[in-house]
Amino acid sequence: MTAMGRVGWAGLVEDFHDAQVRVVSDRPVSAADAKALVARVERAWKSDVKTQRWDDEGPLRRTLTIAVLSAPAFAQFTGDATGSIAGVTTGKDTFVMPERVLHGTTRDDENTLAHELSHVQDFREAGDAMESIPTYLEEGKATVIGDAYGRESRHLADAARTMASFTGDEVAYLLRNFRRSSDEQRPPQFVYAGEVMGALFVEYLATHVRGDAVVRLADAVEAAGRGTSFTRAFATSFGRSLGEVEREFVTFVRDTEGEPGRRLEGTLYGPR
Repeated sequence: MTAMGRVGWAGLVEDFHDAQVRVVSDRPVSAADAKALVARVERAWKSDVKTQRWDDEGPLRRTLTIAVLSAPAFAQFTGDATGSIAGVTTGKDTFVMPERVLHGTTRDDENTLAHELSHVQDFREAGDAMESIPTYLEEGKATVIGDAYGRESRHLADAARTMASFTGDEVAYLLRNFRRSSDEQRPPQFVYAGEVMGALFVEYLATHVRGDAVVRLADAVEAAGRGTSFTRAFATSFGRSLGEVEREFVTFVRDTEGEPGRRLEGTLYGPR
């Protein structure tokens, strides 16, 4: 099923296409490499579906395009030349990754696959309502899903250190200012802090509000996609308003400053 026809972006060709996924690139990818990549993507995709337990999987059944870019092209596309980024989502149909990931199967890279594919699923389930979902919450859910899938110990430890260092004031600031994906470009340090804070918020939901927090968040995303406001959908899923839980979360972080064990107890990032 290998083909070499021109696709979407100028200069990209199609290397592989099956019923669910197609692979395109700016430098030819072998059929064997493309098939191995698709298998990894489909494993992560199925894991995300199982974790989030979508009620209606209909929106998920459309072709996903994976654009595999050479290092220079990927750096130009993302603006990051460090080589540390393993993939980015550009919407409900496309996932862009550097070609180095074709030959690397680190747990961090698998983490990124699950993280980014969860964004694709959110885009498909929420549609235009994605803009109404706070960015910190969207990214926090994806971070927890990716971290649980990758289970890379050093990555988890780094996130735990960042979570342990947050002050209540810092969390309150991030909750106010990391809410809209359409906002102007933010510094990478701010984005990282916002994503990790979002993951801590999701884990707070799971340990202090509802144990199946990720599933309930997915339910709220689905409801938003069907026309319910996200804030109302959140309240229906959790029995509490988002604003109320945010205030309680800030209080919790203030109360646990200097007590990382207590803050992270029972979470994916807690001591083992």
